[in-house]
Amino acid sequence: MKNKKCRVFPSSNIDVSNILIFLNDFLSRFIDNYQTYCEPDVLLRILSPFVLALPQEWTLSNLWELTSVIGYYLFHVGVRVAQSVWWTLTDVRRGLELAASEDGYGECVQVQTIVARLRFPQVNHPRPWDFTTFHDRFTHPRDLLSQRLTLYCVTATHAHMVETPETVDVYSSRTSPFMKRAQFQHAVKVMVVPLRHFYRLSATLGDPATNVAWITNSGRCGSTLLIQMLETIPGMRCLSEPDVTTNVALLSRSGQISAAETESLTRAVVRYLCRAAPGVTHVAVKVRYTCVTEVRLVQKLFPAFRHVYIYRDLGNVMTSFYNFIHRDLAVCMLEKVINSSTTLPPVKTRVRKYLAGMIAWADCCNCEELVHVLSNGSFMGYSTAIICSNLAVFKKDLETAQTKHVPTLHYDELIRHPKTVSTRLFEHLSISTSHVERALTALDTDSQAGDIASNIQHRNSKQRVRKMTSDDIDSMNAVLSAMSLPDMTQRLHMPASLMEEST
Repeated sequence: MKNKKCRVFPSSNIDVSNILIFLNDFLSRFIDNYQTYCEPDVLLRILSPFVLALPQEWTLSNLWELTSVIGYYLFHVGVRVAQSVWWTLTDVRRGLELAASEDGYGECVQVQTIVARLRFPQVNHPRPWDFTTFHDRFTHPRDLLSQRLTLYCVTATHAHMVETPETVDVYSSRTSPFMKRAQFQHAVKVMVVPLRHFYRLSATLGDPATNVAWITNSGRCGSTLLIQMLETIPGMRCLSEPDVTTNVALLSRSGQISAAETESLTRAVVRYLCRAAPGVTHVAVKVRYTCVTEVRLVQKLFPAFRHVYIYRDLGNVMTSFYNFIHRDLAVCMLEKVINSSTTLPPVKTRVRKYLAGMIAWADCCNCEELVHVLSNGSFMGYSTAIICSNLAVFKKDLETAQTKHVPTLHYDELIRHPKTVSTRLFEHLSISTSHVERALTALDTDSQAGDIASNIQHRNSKQRVRKMTSDDIDSMNAVLSAMSLPDMTQRLHMPASLMEEST
């Protein structure tokens, strides 16, 4: 099959793809400049029936954002429907069917051009519908080996790579503190490949030949700072939350893929993420807190990797999470649905089920008690369960020696004794300690500057953010108790301390 772009019917002079580009461009400009298009008094009259049901701390700016997001998704659905119809009427649908077949390897990669983007909420893991696209062509999988391409997300059926300009380094913290954000902000094309062919491509890559450090964490614990310390080392490529790893963990956790499929997908994802690149001698991968449950699998598949787990006391972890997630409009909406007594029971039940699907359920927690606490608790109870259940699973795995050779590091140790800790860490990761002094320069910066996650940047913000209530704290502590974890006021001690091993 020859490479083809979407073509119009012979009797038509209108190219539908150009219409989609125009409409998406208009909508993108609307979202970016909605203050120009919507006068506040007009918008308030439209929204007045709903204002009393919204959180009191929301500003007019939040309402503008909400309106634009709702408009975007309504339009987005229309675009997807039109796209599906158009692909059916042209050669694209047939090309997708061939790409998914066993014999379709030669042209199994669909190239799509991005015309609009929106991730909602910002704190969510990446998904295919973060981008609105139109079909460009089909191509050979060897094109996926370009250094301009990075793995963005996976589903149960496909892998999605994004192409960024040569001038943009998505691995550098100067572009963004998080790789997932840099990919989203700078992507110009999406390359979609069926998983069966992604596995075949990754097999040609083989296991990473470079030295790989696999960094897991509790979240909000200095892991981004740690990866930026490693970034200063010559020959080191750092991947700060390539969130495709989160996709794999959540697909497995929700039962959308089997244990065998999880293993195959993890192997392919890691091989692609850590593939060889000019001048790269070391790779450090810092995954999101969700992925600590996959450490045993990563160790099984890649026994040569060096691991470290960085954490912080849970009071600090959850307070930090609380501060930044309440700057996200979508999170505030979810909280309103869970906490409000006026939410319709079917809606609340569905949202609770959605949130429960992200919890790492395991025998480390009293599941019956946890279910009871969550059914009577607040949104922050669910947030605590989603975040800290991963730590609870990992802690028990360390205590029972099901997970070995993963030293743990408390954030406070790094801050109090940076040189001593860094030296010990570099020795463990097989990195020359001559780079320690250079790495310590990263301590003088805001590791998450320019990102919604930066609590330093927002410390002096005039934006009103809901303050943590006693009900929040009670709900959070009840969840921690059900998972056999210390409460918000207590010190957390993880087994296998990196510093104790050095003594």
